[in-house]
Amino acid sequence: MRKQNLLTLIIIILTTSACMSTERSYDPENREDFNYDKSKSFAMNVVDGSLDFHNGLIDANVAEDADITADALSKASDTYLGFINGGLGGALLGLFGSSYGEYPLNAGYGIYYVPISDRSIKSIDAAYEFVNNQIIKATESEYGIKYSYSIWTASHSYEMIYEGPYCTDLQAKIYPNGKKLYTERYMQKRNITELNQCVKSGYNNISLMKFTTTTPKGEKGNYAVMGIRAMGWYTNFKVVDKLDPNFYYLRPVSKINNAPFVYNDAKAWFFINPKSGIKDNITKQQLSNVFPKIIY
Repeated sequence: MRKQNLLTLIIIILTTSACMSTERSYDPENREDFNYDKSKSFAMNVVDGSLDFHNGLIDANVAEDADITADALSKASDTYLGFINGGLGGALLGLFGSSYGEYPLNAGYGIYYVPISDRSIKSIDAAYEFVNNQIIKATESEYGIKYSYSIWTASHSYEMIYEGPYCTDLQAKIYPNGKKLYTERYMQKRNITELNQCVKSGYNNISLMKFTTTTPKGEKGNYAVMGIRAMGWYTNFKVVDKLDPNFYYLRPVSKINNAPFVYNDAKAWFFINPKSGIKDNITKQQLSNVFPKIIY
């Protein structure tokens, strides 16, 4: 019992030290309020308006009654989309290129508009904790597991460790190549000591991007805009789907979705120029039909 208590204490100390080793930002990366640009798509407004950078993403110009051609594509998509008569026609998505975007928009990127009472350090700390707690709750709900602890790894990722039968199965899983993810080395790096523990959510970094008085959808209030980098590397889309309507998720082009989009409140918004005059969003169900491997 004494040995177990000592081991638990060591884990807590290591975890706390790891968390403290990565400083939170309290000075926003940009000081301008969010301003909706009607000449841009909703997706572009979310990205550029929230982060003030877009890494080459541009809105595609699409004729109302024509398919998107390679010439009309954004730099980050290089994709053929079948948009017909104001909607998404068929399942016409074919890959023309392989532009996967540039860091930090080369992986699923989370943008959270967190309501705050003021801009004090206390409120900013509460915003950071809010984001982490929401991710934890969504993960627990999706997989029926219980949060245990979090750790900053040596590779600078913030990984959340959970416990439960799902984790037991995940640890034992052998992939088609005959290998296991949960090797002794993998577990040691994350202080995983139990057979029912696993990593099921996390991100590369989280930063205070700006303070705003409005959201991309026009809600008024005081918000801290939190940017969550490389969230897609550690957090499943099913978890993303459970986050509240103040959360926006940029999904760049990848092997399983050959067009970039912003996901918010059960809808996927594409980077389509408003002048095209066609519908630029589809439902969660339509998204799963178009990109079957997104929601898994």
